[in-house]
Amino acid sequence: RDRAAAFPDCAVIVRGLLPEREPDLTADFARAGFRMIPYRRVWIVDDCAEALRKKKDARQDLRLLERSDYVVRDDPDFLDSQAERLADLYCQLYIGKHSRHNIRFKPEFIRLALGSGLWRIAALEKDGRVDGFKGWFVKDGWVTGSVVGYDLSMPKNLGLYRQVMIYQTRLAASLGLPLHISSGVGDFKSHRGARPFREYEAVWERHLSPRRRAPWALLDYFIHRGIPRLGPLQPPDTTGGRDSDRKSSIHPDRPGAKPGNQADNGR
Repeated sequence: RDRAAAFPDCAVIVRGLLPEREPDLTADFARAGFRMIPYRRVWIVDDCAEALRKKKDARQDLRLLERSDYVVRDDPDFLDSQAERLADLYCQLYIGKHSRHNIRFKPEFIRLALGSGLWRIAALEKDGRVDGFKGWFVKDGWVTGSVVGYDLSMPKNLGLYRQVMIYQTRLAASLGLPLHISSGVGDFKSHRGARPFREYEAVWERHLSPRRRAPWALLDYFIHRGIPRLGPLQPPDTTGGRDSDRKSSIHPDRPGAKPGNQADNGR
């Protein structure tokens, strides 16, 4: 409510709620009067060590990384010196390949994120040149993937994307933590041990004018009456998960739906 008072013309949105994994937290938002809007499908690897043992694609990716001519560099001084290259690799993928509307990270922000501890980054370096990288952070018992980038002009058989992603999985396995690898490239991630979960946004818009509340009301109305692409959705369980007979409020995307475009799963 303090945020609502500070931004009287804007909705207040809390992202990243996972009703299947955090039923009590999600239920608290729903009971408080937030609109619960399904936002995207995300992928989570609960047991990364098991995925590395049992998933064929994960084992192949790990062998690729271990036999690669690239060296994994995560030392702060080196990464700071490569901020311009990291920003370029990110923009090649997120801006050039996917959408010009994606956020455009500048080298200065990457240096700030590294220096403040907001992100950790591992980069693939060969002969002084970085051709791929993956960012993540560790918080609240999770390893959460952040940015990724790689040189789109390099041969596909190098598997740059595969290398940086499996490095992250190996890291999470070494820490004994689950890995949140965001949305997109569902086939790629499922073949490496990830499972899909519906992520919600909690939206507080009761302080807005009727005109500004109307779009949220319409979105809520249509989503919870079923959109074919998403499948029928129900509001999160406001009992906090205490009713064991209640069906899950999350319905994964229908089989055959195209995954998002976070990255090219062939690389």
